[in-house]
Amino acid sequence: MSLSAFDRVQAEADAELIRIAEEKERIHFHIDTSSPYVGWIAWNVLDTYTTHKAISGGYARESNPFLPEYPSLDRLIAHKLVINGLLYQTGFFENKDAVKEFNKFGWFVVTNNTYIIIKNE
Repeated sequence: MSLSAFDRVQAEADAELIRIAEEKERIHFHIDTSSPYVGWIAWNVLDTYTTHKAISGGYARESNPFLPEYPSLDRLIAHKLVINGLLYQTGFFENKDAVKEFNKFGWFVVTNNTYIIIKNE
């Protein structure tokens, strides 16, 4: 084997090792859109947004008994964080079926909020 052929083979082997090392360092994200947790996050964010929009627009008042009738956006976000933190601590999110059932209620709330906003704009 000539020296140049050896150099080419070695360079190709080194290039492959570099490619493998770079691939190992790459961060891969995978979001399972069939997971009930994606829906949980989505409706919680949309509930906060639509509730704030309806209240700040003067179309509605909050019906949650744990919140004032006209809560600020900060109060709505804090409430969501506290409730979700408590649910996490109790192990609620370990039960996918329970999350799926509560998602139905959450999407109903978001739909109702959206209807109120559309009706009044």
